[in-house]
Amino acid sequence: MRVAVVGDGVAAALAGAVLARAGAAVIRVPTEEGGTGLGPFGPALTAMPDWQASDIAAALPPVPGASFALGIAFAGWAANGGGWFLPFGDVGAALGPISFAQVIARMRAQGHALRFADFALATQAAQAGRFAPPSPDPRSPLSTLAMGVHYPAEALADALTALAPVQAVAPLVRVEHSEGRIAALVLADGAMLVADLYVDATGGDGRLIGHLSPGWESWAECLPCARATVTATAETQPPPPYAFHSADRDGWAATIPLDGRRVETRFSVAGAGTPYVNGRRTAAWRGNCVALGAAAGVIEPVLGAPLLLALRQAERIAALLPHAADQSAEAAEYNRLTAAELDRARDAAVALWATNGRVGEPLWDAARDRGSDQLRWTLDLYRSRGRVPLYDEELLSRADWIAILDGQGLRPRRLDPLGAAVSDAAVTAHAGRLRDRLLAAVRQMPSHADQLARYRAAS
Repeated sequence: MRVAVVGDGVAAALAGAVLARAGAAVIRVPTEEGGTGLGPFGPALTAMPDWQASDIAAALPPVPGASFALGIAFAGWAANGGGWFLPFGDVGAALGPISFAQVIARMRAQGHALRFADFALATQAAQAGRFAPPSPDPRSPLSTLAMGVHYPAEALADALTALAPVQAVAPLVRVEHSEGRIAALVLADGAMLVADLYVDATGGDGRLIGHLSPGWESWAECLPCARATVTATAETQPPPPYAFHSADRDGWAATIPLDGRRVETRFSVAGAGTPYVNGRRTAAWRGNCVALGAAAGVIEPVLGAPLLLALRQAERIAALLPHAADQSAEAAEYNRLTAAELDRARDAAVALWATNGRVGEPLWDAARDRGSDQLRWTLDLYRSRGRVPLYDEELLSRADWIAILDGQGLRPRRLDPLGAAVSDAAVTAHAGRLRDRLLAAVRQMPSHADQLARYRAAS
């Protein structure tokens, strides 16, 4: 299978590495337009914990400038500007038939002021500036951690490119297409490149897929920001092991701490900045061309999703590599799964806007209580009973959803009757044991700076 991967940056490098390792003969075609291929969101990326479980992540050497991530800190999204933390990893532990979310609800009913995410080792370690990789030993508190990574985009692209042999050619000049298929790519040296499959990793413009599948489903009503402005600052202090996402009257900002640099991307509705449109392509695979990254869908990184989504799309293409000219069955399956996954990622991002507490500000008032039918059902069920339904192709775990909704200030109206047989004293004692165990584990963890020094030496 001869595959042409078109684009610059992380998305193209990721697709090339995954497909080459799957046995495809990959030709990388640059466009010389720059960017990551994941959206115009700056030179720093958050890799969510599921990234670390992939074969690609396991094969990567240490990436210069990267730092570790235990979660994301949020400020300005909830009522009264209250801050909260989305931890990577497990939160608390069930008490018999009672989920840990219900343990927290029971303790709140007793008058205790608690937050769900405070019972995650990731939360406590992040606050203390400490970090350790997850332990494979289920008896260790470190087994409850799930590690994320903050990557410099250019360094990550270089590391991915080095993972597998791909053929490099001259930059793209023009796309030849007819009858719903790519016929050839015209290159800057005059050559005509013909492949069995063309992978569009060119970013939101969709330099290839746009000719065959121009339809775009906009999510601007629920995710209204449309401009991204990036500022990078040198940093001499050790970075914290988490990103910081802050909301204000006009939008929000993501601050990603790298080793030696801090990158802030501001997202706003209008004004200066690089334009983008949150949404997805109505068909990401059409004919012999398949899109991934921002060419397939754009979701601003309020939950750090773009890199993980591109990885899953690349792995999906590898699993569906066609063996015949007719690729309609593979395209239909890719489109079904990719659309569902992007829709679930959209709902997770919209949840922050739909539950915002910034009352009296037009941008935020208009965004409140909007979203898909699935998101409305999720919010309604959580408000009613503290339960979270999970759909196919979810981006988040149930604990992630609860941490977000709890952090935003949503509280269930009633307790789960399953927990009625457990006494208040047993619930309180259980929470106390968990907190003591977490604090003891944090005291034994090295600082994030020390772990970064070891990682830096390895790179």
